[in-house]
Amino acid sequence: MTHCCSLRFVDGMDNYLRPYMNDPTILLNNLKGFSRFMASPQNWSAIEELQGGAELVPAKILSELPTAINKAGTTLREIHISCFPLLTNYSMLCPDRQDKLNPAWADLHAACRHLERFELGGGSMHNLPIRYNHPLAGERLFIDKYLSAILSGQSLESVDLNFWAFAVNDRDNRKDRFPIGLVLGAMNWPRIKRVIIVDISLNQGELEEFCNRLGSGLEVIFLYSIQLLSGSWAGALDILREKVSSRYLEMKCKIHFRELFGGEFGKGTQKKKNRELCEFLVDKEPLIVTLSKQYVSGEVAENPLKGDRGRWDEL
Repeated sequence: MTHCCSLRFVDGMDNYLRPYMNDPTILLNNLKGFSRFMASPQNWSAIEELQGGAELVPAKILSELPTAINKAGTTLREIHISCFPLLTNYSMLCPDRQDKLNPAWADLHAACRHLERFELGGGSMHNLPIRYNHPLAGERLFIDKYLSAILSGQSLESVDLNFWAFAVNDRDNRKDRFPIGLVLGAMNWPRIKRVIIVDISLNQGELEEFCNRLGSGLEVIFLYSIQLLSGSWAGALDILREKVSSRYLEMKCKIHFRELFGGEFGKGTQKKKNRELCEFLVDKEPLIVTLSKQYVSGEVAENPLKGDRGRWDEL
């Protein structure tokens, strides 16, 4: 493995186009500017929202480029994805789409087996398209298989997953989070140091399996806007405490819990989609969430979710 490679996928437009916004035809008379425009990435959301529908052909690069790099003999260490099929075209994630009976998911697995860092989110994925339902099971299968391949490597040290753009919402309020528990529950990251998970939903079994498979060298664990669909948080807190409490007390690990809901934490509140950072920083978490974080970090001895749960109803 003599080569190292980092990939970043973006679909943002450069600021150089701003002077042409009022009259795009002016760009046609600027050969240099027009050439730059033709070579620039196009916003994927705009393609998906075209009247009559359109194939999001650029999304094929998310699987085909890592595979091609691996076959060329280069080792991928990092992948950052800031553009993704959000409303349709999930099948574009499938490698070798022409062979529908035997898609080349194994090739994508092989391409990502040495990944050390993966990030999903930011860029155009910070926009929140109106979504009244989650993708259908057949559509979500492509997302699950893609992420399972990307995240399958056991060399991963840093994982940042932000599914903000996949929350069910009616423009004003965000509701159900994206169900990704089957994928996370199957991961095995013995070398993981940094985990940031935002805006997902999963059940108790998937949550506990995910926590069990984390390594013992965690330096950062950040869980924000996590929805438990069924069951209890108590077992997951016990598992996390075993893995991180001593490291936290030695100031070797940072722990952040924000907007956990479902199970003992209740239904939570519907948050406006355009939330300011300052609002995030000053929001006060319910006492039960604060105590849960203190239990995981080793600051308190008793699991707050295993006592008299009725006393938390009003907290």
